[in-house]
Amino acid sequence: MWKTIQLIVGGERTKDAKELLYARQKLVLVAKAFQLQAIDLVHIDYKGLTNFVVDYCMVCNVGQ
Repeated sequence: MWKTIQLIVGGERTKDAKELLYARQKLVLVAKAFQLQAIDLVHIDYKGLTNFVVDYCMVCNVGQ
């Protein structure tokens, strides 16, 4: 889904994925409205735990 959004708007993917912040927040909001669980994208940078931790903390703050 994120790749489709990226192709439509012509965006470029960055390591911190901040270009997807609005879409991620919207997904959480709509899922909550329909009492569904929001499942986020997979962090695929398996060599860099630092970016994973930063992304995890950011996503946790979105869900609150």
